[in-house]
Amino acid sequence: MSLRRYTTLRSLTDIQRHGDLAIIEIDNPPVNALSNALRRDILAALRTVMADKVLRCAVIACLGRTFIAGADLREFDLPPGDVVTNDICTFLDTAPKPVVAALHGTALGGGFEIALACHARIMAPDGRVGLPESRIGLIPGAGGTQRVPRLAGAMAALDMVTSGRHVSADEALRLGLVDEIATDLRKQAMQRARALAGSGHWPVTSRRPVPACDRTAFAVALASVRKRARGALAPAAAGEAVGWALDLPFAEGAAHERAKSLELRSGPAMPGAAPSVPCERVAARPPDGDGRARGPWPVKHVGVIGGGMMGAGIAVAQLESRAARDAG
Repeated sequence: MSLRRYTTLRSLTDIQRHGDLAIIEIDNPPVNALSNALRRDILAALRTVMADKVLRCAVIACLGRTFIAGADLREFDLPPGDVVTNDICTFLDTAPKPVVAALHGTALGGGFEIALACHARIMAPDGRVGLPESRIGLIPGAGGTQRVPRLAGAMAALDMVTSGRHVSADEALRLGLVDEIATDLRKQAMQRARALAGSGHWPVTSRRPVPACDRTAFAVALASVRKRARGALAPAAAGEAVGWALDLPFAEGAAHERAKSLELRSGPAMPGAAPSVPCERVAARPPDGDGRARGPWPVKHVGVIGGGMMGAGIAVAQLESRAARDAG
């Protein structure tokens, strides 16, 4: 079996040709985050595949320890690039050839939205998926709140999108978010892509109807989300966006979602929210002089302010820790 490679300009994607099938391989370490450059390269690779008359189908896969684990937060304060995640998802909606996502590690945020727009999703047993935007004051902006209800139902989507929790492979399969769990991920994804191409028909998530939903139960659950949010804008907005999937055609609901996402991104709550995430990750494991993460910093002195129950507990814990170190 012959193998040809095409490489995009910035080498963040690589197209591997296996006969009539292409693997679009993403390589943007450490977590394949959706930078402006990567979004541009993914869309360019998809266009190349669709224009190739020999290729009948494609698989999107990632190198490294994970699928696309969300947006590149280092670019959060930059203007949107010439290609946004929604451009990729919209292209997949009308693609003339089936595209299957091979998910391993964590497929989160925009990465999961791209997978949702693919025509099938094959997942590794230890993989996880999710839309965690509400945890940093945002909502999905590339159709996540509209596609998840069409696959998993509105109640499951409401829980996922407003909590931002990660969903395991087994639960994702049960909810209908993925089509198969496979240990030989790429092999199964390739088989699924070829089967779809051979059938001449492949499911487009945005064209699916939302399964019937108890609207009273949904309203009660959404009211509970608003109460738990205690004034936080994103969880309530995410829940309302899921409601749009129940009431509006996909295109209209997705447009409302995109507008609300941009509104929250430029809102007053954001200057200290999303940009702090990469800082917190670095602070948790500060790099040494050579750029490698170092171990925990040694604690030489501890001061406790306040002598109440919490302060006393902290003081006792520190004394016990010191005694254990001295005894060792």
